[in-house]
Amino acid sequence: NDTVKGMLFKHYNGRFELPKGSLIVLDEAGMVGNDDYQELLRVVAANKCNIILAGDERQLSSVQRGGMFEVFDREYGSALIANIQRQKAQWGKDVAMAMSRGDIRSGVKILHEQGKIIEHEDKQSSMQGLIEDWSKSDKRVEDRLIIAISNKDVAALNHGVRQYLKLSGKLTGDEIRVGAHYYQKGDKILITDTNKDLGLTNGDYAQVVKATADKFVISRGSNDSSGDRVSSSGSDNKAQEGKSELIEFNPKDYGGFKHGYATTVFKAQGASISDVYVYHAGYGWMRNSYVALSRCTDEMKLYINNESTKSIDQLVRQLG
Repeated sequence: NDTVKGMLFKHYNGRFELPKGSLIVLDEAGMVGNDDYQELLRVVAANKCNIILAGDERQLSSVQRGGMFEVFDREYGSALIANIQRQKAQWGKDVAMAMSRGDIRSGVKILHEQGKIIEHEDKQSSMQGLIEDWSKSDKRVEDRLIIAISNKDVAALNHGVRQYLKLSGKLTGDEIRVGAHYYQKGDKILITDTNKDLGLTNGDYAQVVKATADKFVISRGSNDSSGDRVSSSGSDNKAQEGKSELIEFNPKDYGGFKHGYATTVFKAQGASISDVYVYHAGYGWMRNSYVALSRCTDEMKLYINNESTKSIDQLVRQLG
């Protein structure tokens, strides 16, 4: 929704040109609310454009009133792309396909046979084990993602990860408090509040390059910092291809972000991440499970605990 809103905002303010006859491809189309669909399709029609909606109605839908993607599918038909590209290993493809069919038992059976289900005695040890495994990975921080359902668990996992990063010297400088959280140079953050002037959209990931009480500089894009330019309020924040983009703001004026090492399932939808660590606390539902267990490209582990999940049969029921 925020991506659609951002595009329409730029179009109305002369910062995004939509030539007549253009073809628009809207990914994750199932997550767009009805009001945004109405405005987007009005612009498409006015500019005599065509639009392709790509998505999966079995995954998470919009927060606002929605469901139009399923209606369009039913009324106008669709084409199914069944050749999975995200997962590299066959077991990953098989799990994603099983979950997409709602065949949770088959998906869990594959994960169990592949040694991807990690059991601990209780929630605390499960969370600690996940964080330790995350910290031992040789992948870049941006290529690792922890997924949980509740915001409370996400916050605890982010806190635990930061302790490891501080001990290893990956986070440096003073800790600056913004809202209820502390940030340092090197922190990975997730944008939670769209700011059109800064060019930040809800769901964007970035890294803190500088953190002081009255000035944050964050980097979004490539790790190559050559040719970077700093953007601030009121400027055009269009990133150069192949370059990282530096965005500067006062944290007292803008605090729409949080730590981005762990995230909710909803925020993870649409992501393709090398290594994914899924924390299971004993509850879930089909759409959450489908999204969480199909985000990885290389490696994925599901962490359960005997306190919340006493058997594989119970795990199957909980995931559904």
